[in-house]
Amino acid sequence: MTSSDLELLQEFSRNQSEEAFNTLVRRHIDLVYSAALRQVHSLHLAQEVAQSVFIDLARNVDKLKPDTLLTAWLYQVTRRTAIDVVRSESRRQRREQLTVEHPDMNASETDWNEIKPLLDEAMEALDEQDRNSLLLRYFENKSLRDVGQALGTSEDAAQKRVSRAVERLRDFFSRRGVTVGASSLVVLVSTNAIQSAPVAIFASITATGVAGVITTATATTHTTMNWITAKIISAALAAALVSATGTYLVSGGKTKQLQRENQKLMASQKQLTTERDEALAASRQQENAPARLQSDNAELLRLRGEVGVLRRQAAEAEKSHASTGAARQLRSPTTTTAATQTQSSPQEDKMRCINQLRQMDGAMEQFALEYHLGRTNLITEENIAPYIRGNKLPECPSGGTYAFKSLTEPPTCSVPGHALPK
Repeated sequence: MTSSDLELLQEFSRNQSEEAFNTLVRRHIDLVYSAALRQVHSLHLAQEVAQSVFIDLARNVDKLKPDTLLTAWLYQVTRRTAIDVVRSESRRQRREQLTVEHPDMNASETDWNEIKPLLDEAMEALDEQDRNSLLLRYFENKSLRDVGQALGTSEDAAQKRVSRAVERLRDFFSRRGVTVGASSLVVLVSTNAIQSAPVAIFASITATGVAGVITTATATTHTTMNWITAKIISAALAAALVSATGTYLVSGGKTKQLQRENQKLMASQKQLTTERDEALAASRQQENAPARLQSDNAELLRLRGEVGVLRRQAAEAEKSHASTGAARQLRSPTTTTAATQTQSSPQEDKMRCINQLRQMDGAMEQFALEYHLGRTNLITEENIAPYIRGNKLPECPSGGTYAFKSLTEPPTCSVPGHALPK
């Protein structure tokens, strides 16, 4: 399905679509070129008018109203542009005619060859206002009214400033041994000071400068968009006109300004890359923090378990020692025999067994803490053996058997009375 002019304009405005703009150029180039040719009567000038019209379209696409008829808009812009070109061409022809009609204005190539090496030095010797007036009047061929507007003065004041600047320029050449009349100097400068740049220069600039900016830019700026637009217009016009009128030059732009913008964008991109890397490093450290915290907590619990076991062992040992001493004091020396001195009493065996039950209970607590077990998880002899001195369960002094279940039930001994107090 063929897109309408409005749809193509919207696509170009939103996305800078080269394909959309090329389609518009192919669709309307014949109208624009034919209208321009009828008014300027020159193939070369008609090409310049067509190029200028489509550049205006690209620059003003956002200003077009939704109900704009593109064919009518292009026709009107073509007419105005052609009129300006005809006026400019007429002024140029009048200057050439004056050169023929006035002998004092017939400057030869020899005169120009004498002036050319000194022209830029002479222009630099002028003050800024005089230099600007000559640049506008004779380098850019502006009218006196345009010169006055650019300098902020009237047309008459601009005429006087230009005449005064020409005289000062002529005096400079006279001091350098080059004698030339004011009229001849004006003709020489306006005719020879500006030369057309070779097409190869523009091709090199658009191929390297603009493409480089489009590749490296991380953000779109106003300057960059102007250059992208110029590139699209150049390609579209060349494709549409080459078969009928030959190739032609698309006006270049501000290369140095573009290079500065490019350098700024590259510096900004480098800074953003550095900030991104720093943010990623900080994020990785935050991600590792929970794992380190969990490991530290587990180590803390293990150490607390060991401290608890040691405290209970110390307390039980102290109680056992106190009980044994008291029992010995209660015995009568006359009733103590050699057999009882070498064997422990049932009470001592019971206390030793209870002390060992407390050690095993502490080992069960430590094992559960280290392995994050619940209080209902079953615990075996093999589980707690590493947490007891010698890595082996003690034996009941009275020959009883120890049993283990979970943290909800303390370890037990099969000998009656050998049990942890509740």
